[in-house]
Amino acid sequence: MGRKRHGSHAEGDEELRETDAASEGTDASADGGSGSAGGADANGEDWKSKYLYSIAEMENVRRRARLDSDEARKFANERLISDLLPVLDNFSRALEAVEQGGTLESLKSGVDLISRQLNDILTRAGLEKIEALGQPFDPNLHQAVAQVEPEEGEEPHQVVAELQAGYKLNDRVVRPTLVKVTSG
Repeated sequence: MGRKRHGSHAEGDEELRETDAASEGTDASADGGSGSAGGADANGEDWKSKYLYSIAEMENVRRRARLDSDEARKFANERLISDLLPVLDNFSRALEAVEQGGTLESLKSGVDLISRQLNDILTRAGLEKIEALGQPFDPNLHQAVAQVEPEEGEEPHQVVAELQAGYKLNDRVVRPTLVKVTSG
């Protein structure tokens, strides 16, 4: 049954009703066009309207979720950045103190305080230093850059030197520890 829609929406609906009535072997004009076909068509239009509304609503939900996700990603580090700004201010103060003739001891003390402040902020954010020295080599946590012969009392595949600290963020390795390990 080849239904073709031409012209306006109302004309197309009229043609569909006529085509449906003709295919069932009934005459649409026999009952004045107000029979069950008209009621079914109105019910069909209602369902079609609800269906189109649901599709539009789903698109709006997807769009809002995408915008919310983009917004959250855009400002995800806002709290961490806010916490780090005092560290940046303290570095500026330390540089000013050096320019004004501060002593090496006061500079060392100031940088030590800034380092502790930075470590505290990063620890609160979930950063954790990977302890490596004296531990068995773990390729999930360590990156071996050199091997040395074990000295007396050292086990094979043991970390004997830490060349660069490694870190985990909420139990995920951000950077493995660069280490020297004993051969074995």
